[in-house]
Amino acid sequence: MADADPIIALSDVHKIYPDAQRERTVLRGINARFRSGEFVAILGRSGSGKSTLLNLLGGIDLPSRGDILFRGMNISTLDERRRTLFRREHIGFVFQFFNLIPTLTVFENLAFTLDLNGIDRARAQQRVAELLSQLGLSDRADAFPDRLSGGEQQRIAVARAVAHKPSLVLADEPTGNLDRDTEHQVLALLRAMPGRDYTTVIAATHSPEVASCADRILHLQDGALAEAAS
Repeated sequence: MADADPIIALSDVHKIYPDAQRERTVLRGINARFRSGEFVAILGRSGSGKSTLLNLLGGIDLPSRGDILFRGMNISTLDERRRTLFRREHIGFVFQFFNLIPTLTVFENLAFTLDLNGIDRARAQQRVAELLSQLGLSDRADAFPDRLSGGEQQRIAVARAVAHKPSLVLADEPTGNLDRDTEHQVLALLRAMPGRDYTTVIAATHSPEVASCADRILHLQDGALAEAAS
């Protein structure tokens, strides 16, 4: 059973961008709590602020006003270096466009995250081998990303996000460029995380299939976040 206390919480979070003519408010007074080991889908039209919200949760960006607490630590007050270290240790990111390092092999892409987290070479090699076996991609370990299909690249991107066993995985349109069969494979990987490691998964998406896998669905509209009626 997932812990009832939030792993990450937003309190009165606003995000405002300066514009040539006037300020543009993307998020307005967001309050939300995300528990350990749950899968949450955030739905909203393009431009509604879903990616902005994920960037705030991951410490990539800072709110204009309000607080973001990760296990009681206010990441909104951390300087850039400490936010980088926070992301490296606690956050896994999955992007729509894979973002694999093209000059590294599949194995090296996965091992890179572990190296950043100070995992020794022997443990890193074992972890990567386990992940590739789980994905059914052991035979692709020495391939470069441009030799993989889109589905293979996204499965590797998901594996890279969870290689260091982060507490929180943030997925931005993780199945947006995939066909239906590959979407199901990637969703199976994402959906397995909460039950296996109590990892919290927050996915920003347009996809009804992603939403159908979630424990909770939140709608982002006009800068406000609201839970979908059950």
